[in-house]
Amino acid sequence: MPTLMARLFIGLPYLKSDIVRKGHIYCSENTRRQLKFKADYTIGESIGQRDELDYWLTERHALYQQNGNKLHRIDIHHKLWPLRKLYIEPQISGYPMIANPQGSLPDCTHYAEELEVLVWGRVTVS
Repeated sequence: MPTLMARLFIGLPYLKSDIVRKGHIYCSENTRRQLKFKADYTIGESIGQRDELDYWLTERHALYQQNGNKLHRIDIHHKLWPLRKLYIEPQISGYPMIANPQGSLPDCTHYAEELEVLVWGRVTVS
């Protein structure tokens, strides 16, 4: 529901996919666009001391969206994400943005339980 709301009210280009997590398998599939990703994952220990990259990746309090020749800022507020290490082993990748999952794993992966996020309407920046 949050992604539908973000698409309808803010205009973010989210696509509907069927997502299933069962045991240690994660699978996301968008049959309309023929996109599929499947991975085996293990949630690791809590990340106590965060480094600069951890903060940069997770503590975003605004996002920017370009719509035509206008740039919009959408303000976001949330508590500190309770990060845990995440270990993944991709099995299938049909997403063009993920080149070769068997040969190249992400440099950094994290996991966090769902967290409430407050979102304000968008403001035109330029």
